[in-house]
Formats: sequence, C-alpha cells, structure tokens
Amino acid sequence: MNKVLALFLIIGCLIGAQAARPSPKKALVFHECADCVNGVSDMMNQLIELIAKGGVAGSCSAVCGLLPNQALATVCDLACTVIGIEEFMNMLNKIDLDPIYICEAIKICKYTDSAAATVQAVDISPANITRGGTVQVGVAYQVISTIATGQFAFNVIDPQGNELGDAELIVQQTAGEYNIGFSIDTQPQQQGESFPPGTYIVQAFICEGQCGSKHPHSAILAMSNGTFVVTASGSSGSGSGSGGNSGSQSGSGSGSGSSSGSGSGSGGLVHF
Repeated sequence: MNKVLALFLIIGCLIGAQAARPSPKKALVFHECADCVNGVSDMMNQLIELIAKGGVAGSCSAVCGLLPNQALATVCDLACTVIGIEEFMNMLNKIDLDPIYICEAIKICKYTDSAAATVQAVDISPANITRGGTVQVGVAYQVISTIATGQFAFNVIDPQGNELGDAELIVQQTAGEYNIGFSIDTQPQQQGESFPPGTYIVQAFICEGQCGSKHPHSAILAMSNGTFVVTASGSSGSGSGSGGNSGSQSGSGSGSGSSSGSGSGSGGLVHF
C-alpha cells in the first residue's frame, strides 16, 4: 500500500466579495455543483503543475492565463478575484486544495452551518482475508439535518500506519437514512506497494464541506470505525464496526463530497 494517499485535501480561505469586485454570477462556466467541484479540482492540479515548471505568477490574470483551457481559465480568474491573489497563491504553493470551498465562494455550490448526521454502522466482509483478495465495506448513515455540499469519506490505515483514502461528493442530501458501499482490493497495483499482514482500520466520515478542511462552512458531522484482518492464508467471515460519533455543525470549517453525486477516486485499489 502506498505510504500516503491524502484523503483530506484542504484549500483556500474565503474573503467575502466586496462591492468593487465582479459578481460571481457573471462568469459561470459550471451550472451544477458536482461539475464545478470536479472542474476546479482539475484546474488547481494543472496550475500546481504549470507553476512547478516555471510558470510566472503575479496577478489573477497572469496565473490563470497559464491554463490552456479557456473555460477553466475563466473560472480560475473568477475564483482568484473573489478570494484574492495572495490567498489563491497560498493555496497553490502549499498544495492546499479544497475545490468545494472554491465552488461555494463563486456561488455554484451551496453551504449550510446547520447540517447534522450520524454513522449507524460500518459492515465489513470478510473480516479475515488472504492478501490479494477483496474486502466489501458497507456504511449506513442517517442525515438528521440537510447536508448542502459535503462528503462521504473513508480512510484505511494498515498495520504499519500507511493510509489509503477516498471520498464521494454529497449534494443537497436531505434528512433520511442512506447506504453506500465500496470495495478494497488488497492485490498490490504497482511496484513497491504491499498489504502487510495484520489488522486494518477503516474509518468512515460524513461531512459538510470537505472532510478535514479548516475553512468556513465545513465540519466532520459523524464518524465510525471498522476493522478487517489480512493474512497469508486466512479464513473468511464478516465484520462490523461500531462506536459512531455524531454531531451538528457550528461555527466555521470546511469540507466536501457526496454519496449520491460524484466524487474523486484514489485509483484501482478502491471501487465505489
């Protein structure tokens, strides 16, 4: 398993648009929140690459002008103008990405400070698996108060402390009970990757905004853990996790994701 796979990516700090700044509604390229989150994620990654190769920055137009795609350049310039060039460059220099926060700043994604949820169960099958097999994970959760734009996210921690993570976008998920499932392939996918024998911890999170973000309108609403064991020649069974943690959002923070919408994947090891 790769040493790192940052589940909780974070960017940006929103400064309210002043009257002298252009209205965010004047240059919309994305009309759906999920499209904006995916597009802005691509945009930020491209900019990081371009700047690393020697791109010159100094103003919003100079930075965003590095992008070859005109539509993304338009969104980039809008976001940079709303947030401010200094904070925008801080995001890029620190590789501090939070596309949900950007999309909220330019008024495409909605947010709330009153979301609430609880994780009811984390079911894992088999509980014991031979390395190279696949683990099925099912998570049941309840939304108590509507999540505007958030995430279902998970983190897998191996016996050596290495982490693997993924997230799915949540958009306007109203009160009710929900289920989401994914699989974890323990077959090494690339050179240097391994799944050492031992106990693996699966952490499940429900968030408003991007999980782990410190930006406004973001918070981890609920979380719960489950475990499974990888062996050289193990037996099969089913496992479950409990000890969920729930709460409502207050104050400021940030997060993003969705179980019924679209999200970003971490590669061939995890499949929603």
